[in-house]
Amino acid sequence: MSIKIITDSACQITESNKNENLIILNMPVISSDKEYIEGQTINSSDMFSRMKDGEVFKTSQVPYKTYYESFKNELEAGNDVICITLSSGLTSTFQTATMAMNALLEENKDYKIIVKDSLCACSGETSVVNKALKLVELNYSFEEVNEKLDEIICAQEHIFTVTNLEYLYRGGRLSKTQKVMGSLLNIRPVMSVDKNDGSLYVVEKARGEKQTFIKMKNLMIEK
Repeated sequence: MSIKIITDSACQITESNKNENLIILNMPVISSDKEYIEGQTINSSDMFSRMKDGEVFKTSQVPYKTYYESFKNELEAGNDVICITLSSGLTSTFQTATMAMNALLEENKDYKIIVKDSLCACSGETSVVNKALKLVELNYSFEEVNEKLDEIICAQEHIFTVTNLEYLYRGGRLSKTQKVMGSLLNIRPVMSVDKNDGSLYVVEKARGEKQTFIKMKNLMIEK
């Protein structure tokens, strides 16, 4: 029996860094009504290349059935399950995984399973998953890993910027006017992740790459 870490493909763990205690559930990606499975029928580099050429991709959450079946397979094999999801402030993945967990606990209250909201995405989620795997490798108990993850998620800080406002506009985080004026004036947002709900917000704005990184550096020193 072991602890299995289950996460979604928003986590940026490469093939070379995967291990036997990790299960990654791939998220559907949709373009022009055609659905792909991230990591199976489309890879990130291909998707980003096509986005630069103007193609619009939308992601969808991991389906309830996928969570339920993945959880159940591991629990019936005698393993404990810790699921780490993409931020609940960006998607309903956390809620869906929690529904699957609750359904299984109704079937068997002795199952050891917990769903953790990473309150972050991409490299932030990767960091949480990697630390969870390290705790498992160090033979921490299910309860200890669960407790430590709360500390890890709470302690993480996120500071980042974007070089292109187009994707913030497409995602509904900028109005068309903000996108146009920001692009004309070369304004870049310095962004972070809200620790309460995992949503994105703008901390600072800067004009040009040099001023953007100066503001990012000052925020890092402050934090």
